[in-house]
Amino acid sequence: MAPLTQAQPAATQQQLRTSRSDVRGPTLALTCDAPAPIARILISEDNPGIQRIYSRLLPEHGFELVCVPGGDGALTLELARLVLPQLIITDINKPTMDGNALAAALRADPRTARIPLLMVTAMNLRGDSRHAGLAPTDDYIVKPFPFEDLLYRITTMIDLDGPARSELVERAIGLPCYDPHHPATGLPCMHKVASALPARSARPGWAAIELSFANHAALVGAYGRAMVDGLAGQMGAAIRRVAGPNLLVGHTGFDLSVLILGRADAAAAAELLLAERIAGLFHIRAASPSAPAVRLALRRADDRAGLCLSLPELRAALR
Repeated sequence: MAPLTQAQPAATQQQLRTSRSDVRGPTLALTCDAPAPIARILISEDNPGIQRIYSRLLPEHGFELVCVPGGDGALTLELARLVLPQLIITDINKPTMDGNALAAALRADPRTARIPLLMVTAMNLRGDSRHAGLAPTDDYIVKPFPFEDLLYRITTMIDLDGPARSELVERAIGLPCYDPHHPATGLPCMHKVASALPARSARPGWAAIELSFANHAALVGAYGRAMVDGLAGQMGAAIRRVAGPNLLVGHTGFDLSVLILGRADAAAAAELLLAERIAGLFHIRAASPSAPAVRLALRRADDRAGLCLSLPELRAALR
């Protein structure tokens, strides 16, 4: 997909729209006959073209949006306190209150202190002392960015339960694939896996394993998202080295869960090699004895059902 810099058609699906008068009223009007949303996101963006992109693409993936008129910083703070979204996406240069002042105000208020904040900027913020106050659970994304990168960050910042993650995958499979590779690991995306899976799972004798970080939230809280993304990249490189052409490798969703599927003996051999290599890779010198070590979670499935599986069916079979 082209980076998110150009205006696209306005949303035709659900969207909450508010103004300053709405904030002081008893309710916010929602015009939507769609199913219950996966999560609510507060969007504060002063560029109308980029806001239209959010409004078009995120609702079709199941997210409910509250869009701040004009990306006004002070109004963003009011709306965050009112609607308590699961995530706030904001640019930095804003009317009335910039993104850094907004982040400080959100963190100072107990009502909004724990809401994850995704900052959208035109420059790399790593090492910039002006943004040192961002919480480890916050993140930023540099414009222009691919839509898959945005979805990856959203799905790892919002605490989605199993049914919500499954619904997101089922929605996304029927929508366009904008980037064939996962932004953190570089491995094939869920669309590539979904396309290859029916033929691969139709062959008898296959087995599958799915790897993920068992303590992802604890790692992010202790080390920050940048380091966890780096660990994911190392995991992706290790999997690429271990998996040959006969194994199907890629993601089962937008998060960091990675699938390895193939003949049962080849999948088992890959699992053993990965256990050794990943144990050596994930050595973090903790700042304190209580800081968490990296733990991997493994889920498995095989062809005992004798079925040709779709990606949602395989996700249900993994246990």
